[in-house]
Amino acid sequence: MKATELKKMVDALLDEGGVKKMEQYRSAVPTLFEMDEAIANAKDWVKKLVESRNALSESAAAYAIDHPTALDEPITVDKEGIQSGMVDIDGIEYRLTISSEAPKRISGGNMTKEFLKSLPAEWTQSKLALAVSALKGLATEELEKHDLYRPVKRTWSVGK
Repeated sequence: MKATELKKMVDALLDEGGVKKMEQYRSAVPTLFEMDEAIANAKDWVKKLVESRNALSESAAAYAIDHPTALDEPITVDKEGIQSGMVDIDGIEYRLTISSEAPKRISGGNMTKEFLKSLPAEWTQSKLALAVSALKGLATEELEKHDLYRPVKRTWSVGK
């Protein structure tokens, strides 16, 4: 079944108050997995769209940079090395902004703890985070004293 049909079917059920009868229940559970497949396909399609969009953006930006007459307002440096220029196409102004992103490793490696430790101390920071593993054995009452709770997670899976 197509994703749009699945969504309409599920929305209709939810608009009626959700699963209230055995027939609805026996239809809802397999539908969850059909939706998982539709979601995975949609994510793959969106990923491909994003990749194509980004490649087109890079190509158009390269053209604008290489052909100064492509922009109505030539590329200028605004502040802190940020450059921008503008072109009007059919009455809509499109602005190209060129700036630096966050640093990445030349080697292509990840920003591991070991690598970060090798950098000058002022280039890194400590991150305070909840130590979830330390809370595993604590009772609900103990967590509540500190304004914490464990949400209930309900997960369906297909048995073998």
